[in-house]
Amino acid sequence: MSQLTRAQKNYLRAIYELSGHDGGARITDIADYFGKSKASASIAMKKLQKKGLIRRDVDRLVFLTEEGERQADNATEIFSLMNAFLTNVLKVGPRAASVDACTMGNLSEETLGAIRSFLALYASIAKKGSAPAVASTPKL
Repeated sequence: MSQLTRAQKNYLRAIYELSGHDGGARITDIADYFGKSKASASIAMKKLQKKGLIRRDVDRLVFLTEEGERQADNATEIFSLMNAFLTNVLKVGPRAASVDACTMGNLSEETLGAIRSFLALYASIAKKGSAPAVASTPKL
């Protein structure tokens, strides 16, 4: 399968969340999730359908295929890891962290593994009450 764009990964993650993980999602809800038009969401869905990541039923609900769900799980894990890193370690505010975590979707397995290991270590240190404070840096 060809590499997915950041936007495509975010659409898969949104479908996964909106569908309750096993139901379908409406185009209107997908568009609203991103603040996009239904036409934009429909175009994105056609591209994901061509890649075999979603299917549409007779009621035009959007469902993830098995591969689409695998990709959505992966995108959700990356989002969660990056969001945790930004909020817990770097102390970025929740809104900015969420927006920024959405842009960090194309990480290698090596980088993901390193971040997982770091967050686990950081969590264990934080439990002991000795997690280092992150110094703020000047804005560029």
